[in-house]
Amino acid sequence: MKTKTVIGTIVVVVTVICISCFSLYYSIVKSPLEQADNLFHSSLEKYSQAMNYWKENDYVNARIKLAGAKTDAEEAIKYIEKAGFEPTRKQAALHYFGAWSNLIETVIRLSDALEDYEQAMLLFNYKDWSGVMTKFLDVKEDIVRAQTYFLFAKENIELIDVETLPSELKSSVVEIQTYFAEYQTYLPDFSNFVDAFVLLIQGYAHVMDGAKYLDQENWRAAEISFQESQPYIGEAKSRFDNLKNCKTAYLASLSSEFYSVASTLEDAISYLVIGCEYAKAGDMSSANSEFETANRILNGISWG
Repeated sequence: MKTKTVIGTIVVVVTVICISCFSLYYSIVKSPLEQADNLFHSSLEKYSQAMNYWKENDYVNARIKLAGAKTDAEEAIKYIEKAGFEPTRKQAALHYFGAWSNLIETVIRLSDALEDYEQAMLLFNYKDWSGVMTKFLDVKEDIVRAQTYFLFAKENIELIDVETLPSELKSSVVEIQTYFAEYQTYLPDFSNFVDAFVLLIQGYAHVMDGAKYLDQENWRAAEISFQESQPYIGEAKSRFDNLKNCKTAYLASLSSEFYSVASTLEDAISYLVIGCEYAKAGDMSSANSEFETANRILNGISWG
């Protein structure tokens, strides 16, 4: 009886060992694609969490989640690289995961841009024109970096051969293409909005310089500053007008608001320039009337 018990125990142990060995073999030989797919879905989940932070303008935590999503995507690529399947299928899978990794990096750079934009608007509230322009240059650099990674994503997406893509991955191609389409619209809209806003700020800075010269009763210098503001504000107005119908809803709304700001500034500046002309001629009664009208218009501007 003891011998049979020992033999039975050995059989059970050997069976467990064999199952374990088979599982290990399966994980090494069969699982790279599955591991990569699991990492992709983990990356998607972290990306979704990052977007929730985006909605709250919490770009610090958004970047943390995006960094985790990027790590998962890069790990997925490593699994694909060591996967033992046909080269054309492997190449399609590498483009698939490469596109997703590039797209995440695009969003990381956009997070940088949005955070810098918020900081620029804070400086604007303090009328720190130099600081505003410096920060907006940072925004534009962030956008350029985002556009670079987006082009990499575009190249990878265009190289994905869905027919040769492993069947396990085909169902998620649509998700990548959907996110890609969203940023294909958002990136140029945001870039154009920032360019328009920079022009508006440049023009407004000249208006503020002119206001300082008015306080000093330096009518000629004030007039020059006001006139220098006009090309910037006119161009900003034109660009915001074009953006009022852009596909990114919140940027379309903001563009409509800033179009109104630019239009109002144009009206005020015309009165300021005429007022300076009267002041230079010594007609202060007419000059003050023009300045008062301009001041009422400027006080009515809402910057959102």
